[in-house]
Amino acid sequence: MAGDSAPSGATMVDAQLTNVRVLKPAENFERNYQGKPANTPIAFPGVRDTRAEEGAPGFSPDLMKGIAVPQGARVLLWFPICWAPLGTYPNPLNPFQFYSYRLIWRFQGLGSFRNPGTKQRRAPYHFPRQSPGAPATILGIPVPRVTIAASWHVVAYQQTEPASGAGNLVGRQEMITPRFDSLNEFVPPLLPDGTPGVIQQGVLDPGTVGIGANEPIFMPFWTDAEGDELIILANRFDWQDPGAAPWDFTNAGNVPMNPQGDLAFSNIYGNGNSTHERFRDVGIYMQTGTTP
Repeated sequence: MAGDSAPSGATMVDAQLTNVRVLKPAENFERNYQGKPANTPIAFPGVRDTRAEEGAPGFSPDLMKGIAVPQGARVLLWFPICWAPLGTYPNPLNPFQFYSYRLIWRFQGLGSFRNPGTKQRRAPYHFPRQSPGAPATILGIPVPRVTIAASWHVVAYQQTEPASGAGNLVGRQEMITPRFDSLNEFVPPLLPDGTPGVIQQGVLDPGTVGIGANEPIFMPFWTDAEGDELIILANRFDWQDPGAAPWDFTNAGNVPMNPQGDLAFSNIYGNGNSTHERFRDVGIYMQTGTTP
């Protein structure tokens, strides 16, 4: 019968992604991190979980909030290169700094779905129980804790093939460091009248940053959601060096990639050492969804 035949038309599958979410650290993060060792990571979003704030039984009062993601979905993250508000037009110093980002995934359990906290949406979960986990005994008596497991986002690589025995696939934390090689990458194209064209606006101030404000500073990174929640940790690119300078959001130095200053980080994610307001729409951009 004609109705039983397969359709002749092609089936098209389009990418389906959410609106952009802007990820930032906690407000006034500069105050807490100023002078701290460089290996102290800055968390996104870096605030307490709602259940921790409310003193919900089974939750640490210091439990950090995660960003809800649908497990298995594609995740697109736009990481910015950070520029400091230093200098004045037409001769700003173009001071930039590189930062490394690590991703942490968390599972949520059935209890988190049933009791998400006051005025919180029910979060996705894939741990089907709400039984207590290992208690916290730091105060000398066991305090119940709900199991909320976390994992690093890793990159796996194959070691050299062994002469005998099983091979070894090694997983290590993956650090994402958006960077470029020189300011030549920011030379603008020209409009028909010979004027340098503006490709990006509203992210940085061209009067204090220069060409970095008008040209693309974001670098996209694709991955898959490996849990129900995401937390991002940021450090300066040299954070693993024993002699790395502490966090300093008041100083940008006077040369690119000066490891002594983090004014560039504050300029993107905070208030630029009180040189401007905290811009709501500037940060790490995230979308989740499906792609063909």
